Amino acid sequence: MKIRKNHIHLFILLFAVSSLLVHSPPQAFAEEGVIATISVGDSPTSIAFDSENNRMYVLNRGDDNISVISTATNEVIETVSAAGAGGNGNTPHSIAFDSANNRMYFLIGNWNFLEDAVMVLNTADNSISAKIDVGERPQDIAFDSANNRMYVTNYNDDTVSVINTANNSVIATVSVGEAPNGIAFDSANNRMYVTNNVDDTVSVINTANNSVIATISVGQNPWASPASDSVNNRMYVLNSGDNTVSVIDTAKNSVIATVSVGNSNAGPGFGMGFDSTNNRVYVPNDIDGTASVIDTTNSVIDTIPVGERPHDMAFDPVNNRMYVTNYDDGTVSVIGILSPTSSSGGSSRDNNDALINPNPYLTDEILVSVGPNKAIVTQNDGISNIQIQKGDSITITLNVVDGGPVHQTNHYYGQSDIESISLYTNFGSRPAAMNLYHANHFNDDREVSKTFYEWNANRDNVVYDFTKSVTWHNPVVRTASFDTTSDDSNTPAGNKLIITFYSTWNDVIPKSEILVKVADAMMGYSVITLPFTLQVGDYDPSFEDLFGISTNYKFVPLVIDSNVRESLQQWVDPLSGMTDERFVSSLGLDGDKLPGYVKHLAQWVVDDKIDLADLIIAVEYIINVK
Repeated sequence: MKIRKNHIHLFILLFAVSSLLVHSPPQAFAEEGVIATISVGDSPTSIAFDSENNRMYVLNRGDDNISVISTATNEVIETVSAAGAGGNGNTPHSIAFDSANNRMYFLIGNWNFLEDAVMVLNTADNSISAKIDVGERPQDIAFDSANNRMYVTNYNDDTVSVINTANNSVIATVSVGEAPNGIAFDSANNRMYVTNNVDDTVSVINTANNSVIATISVGQNPWASPASDSVNNRMYVLNSGDNTVSVIDTAKNSVIATVSVGNSNAGPGFGMGFDSTNNRVYVPNDIDGTASVIDTTNSVIDTIPVGERPHDMAFDPVNNRMYVTNYDDGTVSVIGILSPTSSSGGSSRDNNDALINPNPYLTDEILVSVGPNKAIVTQNDGISNIQIQKGDSITITLNVVDGGPVHQTNHYYGQSDIESISLYTNFGSRPAAMNLYHANHFNDDREVSKTFYEWNANRDNVVYDFTKSVTWHNPVVRTASFDTTSDDSNTPAGNKLIITFYSTWNDVIPKSEILVKVADAMMGYSVITLPFTLQVGDYDPSFEDLFGISTNYKFVPLVIDSNVRESLQQWVDPLSGMTDERFVSSLGLDGDKLPGYVKHLAQWVVDDKIDLADLIIAVEYIINVK
């Protein structure tokens, strides 16, 4: 373990791990798009995930059958008949998985209403084991995992049938709004949410006693299956009449936001998908042939081209992929992380030169300043931990680059501005009193950030600190052509945007990761875990300086690395006239000589063979130890 005390306003250059960020595009939360297209039957509608066997079940309305997809290989491994008794060709259109008994329940009944029933399929052998009569023209189905019941909306008689999956019998019928269609289960509050297409409302059913406890007005013609975010107490309802999504706070049963999405003309089995890993909602825009992606800020962060007339969606949490049925072309699109050379679509000049938008990323060194007290930096398993005292301030300077959009031929097409840069820390379990609106930023362990600062170029910044541990100051933002000492929302993006986050810590916090999210105007973004952790505590005098107990250790007072790089380029150029004395002075140090090999290191920095941080550490070693 290495231990190092820092003096006032020391810039710590994390040379041991900073190379992880230099010239390396981040991998987390990379660009999404269609990574596979699977041919299934005619007019695929509803889809459901079998979490026991890791399979997707797709209802093919035109063929009266079910395609079974292995999510490991994205191949159809079996086709199962879904026709009603006597082979009447009763179109299957909605499906749900009973995770308690490993069964699929799907609806049949075509426009002639030959049969209005629910069929039960055993996923062990894909055989039909039961048929349950329900109300008139069943439209959608959802599973209550708390009570092991299926709920079925009946469009023509304005009811919901409740099925006991233990014996496959209807145990209750609940009256709801006019023309009920979509239904979804809120597992946090044990309630069913039913969309009523004609009266533009959502009925809320308490599954404990099967009574309607609330009716919520939403947008025009809510039709599709809603998407439930039980972690944040949200229900998302698609309104096909006005192409919006109503966001319902399920704790209060009130609409808290309305999000505009693409064009849709929903039908039976139409539904949205929820990505439980990244807390995102996917909306099928069947007229546009796209899927809108909504994050927890209730903003559309991406629009992904899929097949013709996308209809329903199901999420595979094992492989973190979204499966989309495409009604008109008989396929299923698989949305996942694209490879660096792939494109999810967008504008194009020709078929071989599609427009892509590379995600923004961090580059160059990360500069950290601590003061006025001594900080302690330790290293364990290659990760540095910076421990400061209560009352200390810390600044973190980041260099952000946005490389797009460009075309696949890599011809430059134009710069998309950096829209926001956010810094998240103080991760831990979500306190019960924490506002759910802010509890949306997680690390890989699904811990929530209780302290963060979000800088936005074109709207107000967001500052949040649940624990009241920190005072945030305005960040310093500058580009190659613009420099300011205060936050400037109108700063244009240059080739590189440099931002310094500045905070003063007033209370103790345990060791925590620091995550940075950078986003551009084209909805490209990346989330990067910085290569060090932060801890606020009381000073421990038992720690010693890396170079002993000397309090006269001299550091290179580096402020802006671009100035030092310019001096380096002049110093290694024999025609520039830059002397050793001038170079040493440019570093803010006294003296006129450095060993000859330092100039070789400087040349390596200019050639991008080593980081500037490595050179600074070498210089500090020379002036203090040698």
